[in-house]
This record gives sequence, C-alpha cells and structure tokens, in this order.
Amino acid sequence: MAEWIIYACISALLTGLMPSFLKTGAKKAAPALGAALLSTVVLLFAAGIVALEGRAEALLQLKNETLLYLVLSGVLQGVMWLSLCTALIHGGVSRVIPITNLEAVGVLGISAWLLRAVPGVWKLCCVVLLLLGTLLIESRPEKSGNGKWVLFAFLALLAAAAKTLVDTLYLEQSVVAESVANAVCTAVSSVLLWCIAALGKALRSAKRITADGWIFLVLAGMAVGVSWLCDSRARLLGDSSYLLPISCAAFPVAMLGARLFHKEEMPTGAMFGILLALAGMFGLLLEM
Repeated sequence: MAEWIIYACISALLTGLMPSFLKTGAKKAAPALGAALLSTVVLLFAAGIVALEGRAEALLQLKNETLLYLVLSGVLQGVMWLSLCTALIHGGVSRVIPITNLEAVGVLGISAWLLRAVPGVWKLCCVVLLLLGTLLIESRPEKSGNGKWVLFAFLALLAAAAKTLVDTLYLEQSVVAESVANAVCTAVSSVLLWCIAALGKALRSAKRITADGWIFLVLAGMAVGVSWLCDSRARLLGDSSYLLPISCAAFPVAMLGARLFHKEEMPTGAMFGILLALAGMFGLLLEM
C-alpha cells in the first residue's frame, strides 16, 4: 500500500473519532471551556508542525490582507468548535455529526447566495442524496426531548461552511503555507475561546472534569492535530484527487464511534441513511 494512502486513512480515522473523544471529555465541563482546551492542544500541534518545517519566520512575513483573512478564518473555526462542543454535550454524536456532515451543502448554498454560483445537475443530485440520508438518520425518535443541540449543530455547520469558503476563495490564492495558516487560525481560535470562557465564567467548571475527561479532551485535540499532519503528508506524497474520497470514511467512523463509546443505537432506517449520505458526500467531493 502506498504511504500516502496510510496517512489519508489515519487522518479519516482520527477525524471520525474526534467527536466521540470531545463528547466524552467535555460532558461535565462548560462548552466554552471544553472548546478552549481543545483549541489549546491543537495549537500546540500546529505550532510544532510550523517549527518542524522551519517556517517560523513566515509568521512575521504575513501581509496585512492575508492576516485579515486568517483572523476571519480563525474566528469561524472558534465558533465552529464552540458550537460543536455545545451540540455534542446536549446531543448524541450520531445526531450531531450527520448535520455537520452537510458542510459541502452549506458551501454550495453560501456560494449560490453570495457568488451566484449555480450548482450543476450532478451536484444537485448528490445534495438530494445527502439530505435524504440525513433525514433518515435524524428520523429516529428523540429520547431526551432536549432539542438545544440542533441549533448549535446547524451553527457549527454554517461556521464550517463559511470557513471552507474563506479558505478556498482567499487563503488558497495566497502564498502562505498551510501549516502557517493553521497555526495562525488556531491561535486566533484559542484566544477567542479562552476569552469567551473567562467572560462567561466557564472556567469554574474545570473542577468538574474527571481524570478521564482530561485525557479524552487531550485525545480530541491530538486527533485534530495529527489528522492535519497526516493530511499534509498525504497531499505531499499522493494524488490529491484521491484524498477527498478517502476522507469520506470519517463519517461512518464517527457513527461507529457513537455506537462503541456512547452506546447510541442505529436502527435499519438510520443505517440506510448513512449509506445515502455517504454516497452523496462522495459524489460531491469527486466534483471538488
């Protein structure tokens, strides 16, 4: 097996497991504190990657326009992590992730609205599959009766889609290295989340986090950081046209993690929905 395929598969595996790690670690903490701790661990990895690549000096050479978009991307990343953490605390992984998995649909929607970019027939068919699969997954009866997670899951979706659009339209056109962009964005996210945690008095919830909770929060951050590193290596060594389809594996891994870590049941209809959503996402990624 080619080395880049191994890196791509590790990235998909860690991306899929991250939500379960985050939910386990942050379940007794305030969402803002959980997201802030996650961002700090990811920042350590991002800074380490920049140091290993010898790109530290590039941080001082960023143009004002590029820095502006990096800050915007970092703010959106912080909102995404805070919303995701809140949604996972109040809802199940197998309910939150199918909604955040609609990121590609969100990107198409924002592009059509702001840029008047009308999607073709193929993309529309894939969107229908993805939406239909998500509806089947979410058609399960709600046991807790707490629908707060839905709002934050959609907020995480919108923030992720907006960040992807900003990165695609502006940051990918610049000469800034991916590792440098990730480090700056994560630093902005971390500062934002720690400010929110401090102002909202979320720091007090730190004493409620168990030893296992701290471990899983660190694992969640490590999953993000290592997946970024593996993505970078896979793009360097392999054919980028094959990397996105492999990343689709993160979705079923996340659903499997919900079953293994949190005992969330998946009836037959939901399993069929996963297949439809996976087919839709796969088709969309092939077009990107």
